[in-house]
Amino acid sequence: MTDGIGEWAADDPGQSADSAIAAVIASVDLDASVKDAVHAVMRKRVEAIAAEAVDAVLDEPAREQLRTAADNAARAALTAPAASVAEEAAPELYYPDIVAFVTEQLVPMYRRPLGGQGVTWCPEWWRHADEPSRV
Repeated sequence: MTDGIGEWAADDPGQSADSAIAAVIASVDLDASVKDAVHAVMRKRVEAIAAEAVDAVLDEPAREQLRTAADNAARAALTAPAASVAEEAAPELYYPDIVAFVTEQLVPMYRRPLGGQGVTWCPEWWRHADEPSRV
């Protein structure tokens, strides 16, 4: 086809160009291309038919009803008190902080062996260097 520098290498450049074009055409998956084209045309036709059907159903009273519903929803969203939205987003915690959680939940529950004896966590667990890795 080419001589490696972008020029036709054959004596008859027309013949090489024809064979190159034929090779490109042969490499195209015609079945898939035809299916894709048919789907594209069908999609356009179905969209047009659907648009006509929606226009036929949405007479002026139905459009006005949709406008009213959209306006009401927009007003409700824009006029909602900001405090109630913030209150709904922040759940109330059972334990107010990590100290209360560890002291009330973990200390009585977990034990660790020290020299063969089981000792509960120290109520002042945060003072011990090895305890934070256990939380």
